[in-house]
Amino acid sequence: MIGPRNATLGEEIFREIENNEYLKEIYLKILIKYSHILFDIAETSNIEINIIDALKFADLLSKSAGLPNSEKHTEMSQEIVALLNVIYPNNESVQLYTNSVLSSIGNYRGLQLVSSNISNNSFFENLYQNYDKQYLAIPFQDNMYFFPTQKRIYEKLDDEFFSYSGPTSMGKSLVMRTFIKEKIINGSNDNFAIIVPTKALINEITASIIDSLKELLREKNYVVINSAGALALNESHKFIFILTPERLLYLLINYPNINIGYLFIDEAHKISSNDPRSTFYYKVTDMLSQRERRPNIIFASPNIPNPDIYLELIPDISNKKKNVIKTTFSPVSHLKYFVDLIDNSISIYNDLSNRFHSLFNINEDLSNIQFIKRHSGFQNDIQSIIYCNSKESAINSAIEFAADLDELGAQELDSLATEIKNEIHSVYYLADLIKKGVAFHVGYLPSYIRNSIEKLYRERKITTLFCTSTLMEGVNLPADNLFILSYKNGTSDMKPVEFKNLVGRVGRIEFNLYGNIFFMRFKESQEKEKYMNLVGADVPEQKLSLLSSLTKGQKEKIIDSLIQGNIKLLKYPKDQTASNYSLMRKFALILLGDIINNRESLVYTNFKPWLNNEKLTIIKNKFSNDNIAKPDDDINVSVDQSKRLIIAIKDGLAYPPSDNGEINYNDLLEFLETLSEIFNWDYYEKKT
Repeated sequence: MIGPRNATLGEEIFREIENNEYLKEIYLKILIKYSHILFDIAETSNIEINIIDALKFADLLSKSAGLPNSEKHTEMSQEIVALLNVIYPNNESVQLYTNSVLSSIGNYRGLQLVSSNISNNSFFENLYQNYDKQYLAIPFQDNMYFFPTQKRIYEKLDDEFFSYSGPTSMGKSLVMRTFIKEKIINGSNDNFAIIVPTKALINEITASIIDSLKELLREKNYVVINSAGALALNESHKFIFILTPERLLYLLINYPNINIGYLFIDEAHKISSNDPRSTFYYKVTDMLSQRERRPNIIFASPNIPNPDIYLELIPDISNKKKNVIKTTFSPVSHLKYFVDLIDNSISIYNDLSNRFHSLFNINEDLSNIQFIKRHSGFQNDIQSIIYCNSKESAINSAIEFAADLDELGAQELDSLATEIKNEIHSVYYLADLIKKGVAFHVGYLPSYIRNSIEKLYRERKITTLFCTSTLMEGVNLPADNLFILSYKNGTSDMKPVEFKNLVGRVGRIEFNLYGNIFFMRFKESQEKEKYMNLVGADVPEQKLSLLSSLTKGQKEKIIDSLIQGNIKLLKYPKDQTASNYSLMRKFALILLGDIINNRESLVYTNFKPWLNNEKLTIIKNKFSNDNIAKPDDDINVSVDQSKRLIIAIKDGLAYPPSDNGEINYNDLLEFLETLSEIFNWDYYEKKT
């Protein structure tokens, strides 16, 4: 009889290593000493760190593998050496161990940042490192390397379906771009589509794709498309589509035979959002899944624990678990500070104890802007992002920050300021901020202005950027510091997944190994505990909005309305929000299309308990026999709207006439009022 297997030496060493009291003591000293340097506190020289012991712990932690906490161990190992490099920049032992630690965890890009050429590797260690670097080398990019998790993900992208999640800073977009580039170089004839949730991300991904592929686009006859009405779609090209799910829907409607070989759904956690826009993910995924040649579908999510949930959108697939990767490893470390300007204290979050540790008191009363100005380092070209929960707060904070700053006299900044004055308004205050290296980044700015601001920030011409939640949507900016002025997103408390995405915007591996995050309390009304809880909170398992946002009663109401031949839908419950009504209505339109066309999508399957053959027959008869308008794939417009529009056009509805390009105001107003009646905007879009 064979007894139970004894634990290996490695398992014994690493099982409880994060609870080692000596490691906790050393780690806390490192945090405190680094913080004193950051805040320019004189007492830093009084803190003694046993450098060799700290480095040995880092080296040991970097070897952890295959255990539940291994990713936490390797993150801690690189954080220790990153901070020791700041504390002891000229220490050869620190440089030596940094080389060993970053090599062990496969963070060769981080190793390039610290530029450590000191090594005492043996012949066999050097042999293994060269082999490892060759394995992790990014195709067609000299001296660029994947992280081990990125490499695992990269090797799965040719699977028929795949879903993965990782921290915001792990470089999910790089993996997709590299895969597309390799396919094109190797002669692929496929079209590629990348779905992103916002127009801002369309612009960023488009720019990065064009920069990555350069002359390959012309050589291989590929065109980057980011709208459903692009003229190039009618020409003989291969395509890389970078679209929101709404734009992809209209592309599929207008060009039903266009080939898509690979569909990448970036920021896939938006499928779980209660926002009505989440419905478009269901629609486009199902339309592509119904094709004879279904594209490879890849979901990429930040920070969620169950990326397998999104594979539910693809019908008729089995053994989903093997097509999922989730990782918590981040190639950069985040130092998290709680700055309480009400109690005049500063604390740092300790990842070993999972709590904030008090550092020191602030000896003077400072406003939030005064604190940011003092500690953002903008005068030393250190770049900071300041998160505000509203446009007004972002704009007013930026104006206050820049009030007493001098203009920098930089040509690029002055040119953009002139363009803003000429194109938007002669006294527009953003122009004055730009000249000082300060800007705000909010949703209503014209896209070309936002793009210019992002470009100048990446070029380190703009050093201080005030943002709203647009920053959570995946915009990649190289910040050293992140100041968070609110735990709210708009008027609602931030969710853990939103918070993790926000925090991940600082300390990007292209630029640095760590970033500083300051959670700021500067009003009595701000609850300290809400910051504390967000920092320590895990992201909960995500649910599909179809399951989490529609109640049983709402699904029954949808079926009852369709049986009556009514797609208008009564609001249910009576106090239903406009957003939830829109979500409910779009799912109803998807369901109706599935019923008419005999499609068993995920949406149809979810409504099945309330359907039978008799109900299906009644619904088909109600909506199929209308000779004027029938349900189609456009879930923005319902049958009743289409019917009224068709009748109005037959009765002579036309665009208002123009006189040398000028349209009479009253004619235009009358036309819009007619459209409002046709599309029933007072009911369907009352809030907008």
